[in-house]
Amino acid sequence: MPFDLEESAVISEENNLMSHGSSFLVTPSGKAYVIYQRDSSQLIESGDILTIEMRVVSFPIDEWRNSDKYKRMTILKAGETVGDLTLSGHCPSDPVMQLVGDRIACVMVAGENGRTGYVVRYLNTKDDSLSDHVERCDISYNTGTGSKTVPLDNIGIAECYRDLGYGEAEQLDMATMGKRFIEYEGYYYNVLSGWCCPQSRPIVIRTRDLVHYELAFDCPEFTYGSVEGAMEIFNGEFYIQ
Repeated sequence: MPFDLEESAVISEENNLMSHGSSFLVTPSGKAYVIYQRDSSQLIESGDILTIEMRVVSFPIDEWRNSDKYKRMTILKAGETVGDLTLSGHCPSDPVMQLVGDRIACVMVAGENGRTGYVVRYLNTKDDSLSDHVERCDISYNTGTGSKTVPLDNIGIAECYRDLGYGEAEQLDMATMGKRFIEYEGYYYNVLSGWCCPQSRPIVIRTRDLVHYELAFDCPEFTYGSVEGAMEIFNGEFYIQ
């Protein structure tokens, strides 16, 4: 079906100069949520540009043409303190949303004290209110001699890769998730792959609560350069791209 510009709407603010990294979710009740990065001061998307903020727009999906129904809010921005988290050094980026009951877990990358990792802030779909705290994510895996848990950030993931014997661990800048979670047998699955790394081997991770993750399995060695992965599960088989 051809794309009809007359049957489209711009949901970001008119003063946006840059929008990037969006994710889209529609609840069973027909309410739509779009999360994305925005910047009204410059055109470039980069983690070290601290004027970039994470925004969410909500609206009834059957009234998407009516901008008066749009509700916009900032989820996170650099320099902001939410609970005990103060963002610094890296703008919020790479968002993924997952509906859990009446809440949307907004999973995204953020900077804190020289580390860059995944955090979660919750959005209540009943009134679009935001949680007053941010959860820091972690990942557990088996080292061969026991279980180990590290932060799901650039330093922790590099440590995980090193423990797993991945040669690219020392070159890892950050690892990013695919743009959606897949619910399967009581877990939410996603693929995590190295970013800005000459050789990037994806790993499949899973979680029950979107905060605490575990290594489900690693993938064969990937020798074709850096990758931002995606995955699907069909008939019990995992497909990794």
